[in-house]
Amino acid sequence: MRMERLAVIGCLALGVATQARGQEREVAVGMLNPQAVPCALLAQAQRTAARIYAGVGVKLRWRSRPGTEIWMQFDTSVPPEVYPGAMGYARPYGKTETSIHILLDRALGAPNFAGVLLGHVMAHELGHVLEGINRHSDSGLMKARWDQHDLQQMLVTPLSFSSEDTGLVQMGVKRLVAGESLQRQEKLKVVMFDYAGAPTPVLASAAEEARAAFEAAGVETDWAVCQVSADPSRHCVLPRPDTFLRVMILPAPAKGLLSHNGLAYARKCPPTEGCIIAYVSYRQVLTYAQNDGRPVTIALAWVMAHEIGHLMGMGHSSSGIMKAHFDRRDLPDTEIGRLRFSGEDAKKLPTVIALWIASVAGTGDYRGR
Repeated sequence: MRMERLAVIGCLALGVATQARGQEREVAVGMLNPQAVPCALLAQAQRTAARIYAGVGVKLRWRSRPGTEIWMQFDTSVPPEVYPGAMGYARPYGKTETSIHILLDRALGAPNFAGVLLGHVMAHELGHVLEGINRHSDSGLMKARWDQHDLQQMLVTPLSFSSEDTGLVQMGVKRLVAGESLQRQEKLKVVMFDYAGAPTPVLASAAEEARAAFEAAGVETDWAVCQVSADPSRHCVLPRPDTFLRVMILPAPAKGLLSHNGLAYARKCPPTEGCIIAYVSYRQVLTYAQNDGRPVTIALAWVMAHEIGHLMGMGHSSSGIMKAHFDRRDLPDTEIGRLRFSGEDAKKLPTVIALWIASVAGTGDYRGR
C-alpha cells in the first residue's frame, strides 16, 4: 500500500515539474485513482494539460491529498451505456466533491498518442468546471466532439481555448482563487427607466415577456421598472452601479442616434466591453403595435430583447428576436408565445452574458488570444 502511494506521488511530481513557471494564477486539481494510469502516460497527459492552460495564464498543480476543491477521478470498466461515446464528463453544477470523471477505457483508446489524448480530455473536462456553465464551442479544445483534423493537430501542438473560452476560464480561476463558488448563478439585471410616462402595467408585462424569451435561451434575468420623476421624494432602488443594463424608455428617438426600425438603438459591442445602455422610443413602438393591431407589450418586449442582444455583441440573424427587420408576421407569432431567439443565437447567449456580467462586475480579467 505504501509503495503504491509512493509511486502515485512520483507520477504527480513528474507532471508538476514540467509545468511552465511564473504563471499568474494556480489551480490545484486533486486526482483519484491515478494508479489506474501507467505512470509515463499520466505524466505525458499532465504535461499536455498544463501546456494548454499555460497558454491562457493558468498554472495547474496536481495533488493527491485532501483540501483540493476540484477532484478528477479516473474510472475504469465503465459500461458503454454510460455517456455513450464520451471519454469523460464533468459536473460543474454537482454537489459531490468529484467534479470530473475520466473514462479511461475510452480515453486511452488511441495507443499511438494515448498520453496526449488523455491530457486533452483532462483539460477539456476541467474547462467545463472552471467555466461553470453548460456549453461547448465550435472549435478548439472545448468542441463537443473532436474530428480527425483535431486529432492530427494534437500530435503537432495541443488544441487551444477559443477567445470566449479563454475569458470564461480566466474568470473561473479568479473566482476560485478568491474563494468564491465556481457555479455561475448570476442573473442579468435589467432596469427600465421610464421617461415616456408609459403605463406601469404595460412596462411590467413587457418585462415579463422579455424575461421569458431569455429564459427559453437558458438565461435568467431580473427586470425592474423605474419611473423617472423630478420629484426628489420619489426615487428608485437600484442595483449596485455598473452591474445592470439600462433600457431608457424615451417618448421619441434620442437625438443623434440611429434607430433600429425607427424603434430603438443600442451599440453593438463585445460583451467584455461592458456596454450598458439601450434606447427605446415608446411612441414609435406603440404606433408600430397599433398599426398591426397587436399589444404594445409584445412589441416592446421584442425590441428590448433585440437591443440587449446587441449590447452583448450579437449581430442580426435571419430569424428570431435578432432579425434585422421585423415584418407583419413577427408580432402575430410573438403574441402566441413565439418570442424567441433563434437556435444559433440561443446557443451563444449564455456565454456572452456570462462574459458581460463578469466584465461589469470587475471579475473579468479577459484576454483574447
